[in-house]
Amino acid sequence: MFSMIKKLFAKDETPKIELQHELFGHMVFVQDGQYWEASQGSIFHCIPGNEDGPNNNSVEFISNKMACIDKYWEICSPTLLSVAHDFDSIDKNLTAKELFKVTAISVNSDDNKDWEVCFETEQPNKWIYIGLHFENEELVANDINT
Repeated sequence: MFSMIKKLFAKDETPKIELQHELFGHMVFVQDGQYWEASQGSIFHCIPGNEDGPNNNSVEFISNKMACIDKYWEICSPTLLSVAHDFDSIDKNLTAKELFKVTAISVNSDDNKDWEVCFETEQPNKWIYIGLHFENEELVANDINT
């Protein structure tokens, strides 16, 4: 019983694994999930990998999504506006790009088939977070938080 209590309140002694990536800058490895976290400016990323670093194909995948971000604005805008227009305080004349900013692009699988792009409203608008989930290039689901 005492050993269980000791484990419960013990500090995690696992050393943090960090690296400096040429594209994403400072990255931290999340051992539980086997992925790396990084913030590229104001955009957050989760990238599959192991203790040696993020998967190269996933790094390339995220880089390609960032390079084609206008394409995903076009795909995501109808959903973003549909959600935003449910709130009376949101100006219906604003475009998705005027209302939202991209806050994350993450890969959820080693094969890069499951990924997401996340958006948050810009100030002074009501705060809305929308995570749009893709399988390959098909938008399949969303998470909404207000």
